[in-house]
Amino acid sequence: MIKVKGSGSGLTSDQAAVFNHFIYNPITNRLEADVVIQAGLNSVALGKEAWKISSGGVDVSLREEFSGVDHMTVTRSFLPHTDSNNWGASGFKQETLRDYTFAAFGATAGDIEEAGDYDPSSPPTFISYDGITNLSVNITTFGIKFRIGEALTQGQKLYYNLSFDDGTTRKRIFTQVFTATQAYSIGDYVTFNWSQPASAYNGQSVHAELRKNDENTGDLFQVYRNSTGTRHWNEILSRTFTEFEKRPNGVLDYNDTATATTPIAIAANTWTTVTNDGLGAFTNKEFKPYEVTEMIDSTGNFDFAELQLGVGIFIRNDYQINPNIDKALLEIRYQIGTGANAYTLVDSNGRLDDGAGKYYRKSLKADYIYTGDANTRDNIISFQVKLSCDGTLINNGSAIQVVNR
Repeated sequence: MIKVKGSGSGLTSDQAAVFNHFIYNPITNRLEADVVIQAGLNSVALGKEAWKISSGGVDVSLREEFSGVDHMTVTRSFLPHTDSNNWGASGFKQETLRDYTFAAFGATAGDIEEAGDYDPSSPPTFISYDGITNLSVNITTFGIKFRIGEALTQGQKLYYNLSFDDGTTRKRIFTQVFTATQAYSIGDYVTFNWSQPASAYNGQSVHAELRKNDENTGDLFQVYRNSTGTRHWNEILSRTFTEFEKRPNGVLDYNDTATATTPIAIAANTWTTVTNDGLGAFTNKEFKPYEVTEMIDSTGNFDFAELQLGVGIFIRNDYQINPNIDKALLEIRYQIGTGANAYTLVDSNGRLDDGAGKYYRKSLKADYIYTGDANTRDNIISFQVKLSCDGTLINNGSAIQVVNR
């Protein structure tokens, strides 16, 4: 290996220190460093026209430079395991997916104070582009529009910085550089599109500033105020989003024991709830859906309160029913919701036409329900049967398959 020492003439001590930490490896044809390399927020480019890796707030942006498409990574997340409270299920998050609204420009702090033409004989009061926004939504931003309170020369640079603010410290998470391709006069509107999106979550406080000539030490840029005169006016191009975990699907299978010895008595033309104690030898809880403990209550009603909204549920009920007369009509239903919002899903299982006083087994049909609202998800769901005559029922059990979004 060849280590380049910073001893050549013309190098400052800082430059020499840089070279002392780099090694050229002729075997691998690579430049190797023995310390961590800290890059900027718009940092690593793979070729001139291939990929760029940059900070996007709570995201890492992978940009196809050849197409302008931005990719946001989908990750599994661990909370700090130096805290033993994070050693359990709460310290781990599955991959998160997002549903986005359509993109649109919108003012972040009300209307502009002065929308008319700029009059140098009676100029408005300008304000520094500098302020904190306490987010009430999850948001991904793509650019801003503002009205300038000082002139820009062609080629002049503005630096847009975003930082997370916890009330004590600010941590820079996003920087964009606007280079004026023309001269701008006071009163002109400027639209500044990001080179990659920036995202933040509901509840975070985000500080935004616009500096000229230098991203850290440059003077704050002067712009038009909002209608109350309390902060800078701008519009931001953004999408809001809801975020949910990508949860593994799973199944729970509950085998009943009670009705094998004491069948459920069914009165003619009466909806009767099918019970399930879940204590049978064939109960199987090895393949539970993610973060789900149970999906029936103590009497065997279905309980889906631990599921997310928008989840599909397939239920395969396995039971035997004995009618007192031949050709009895069998119907089934699910009693869902509560109060004025209660509803049913009903199906006819046809005539039991092979004689009376014998058990007919029903075991292969799967029924479908989905958690379309809180009324469906948060209230117990009863499985019920109705015969056109008296009879009895033995419940073998129910297998419940969850299909997450």
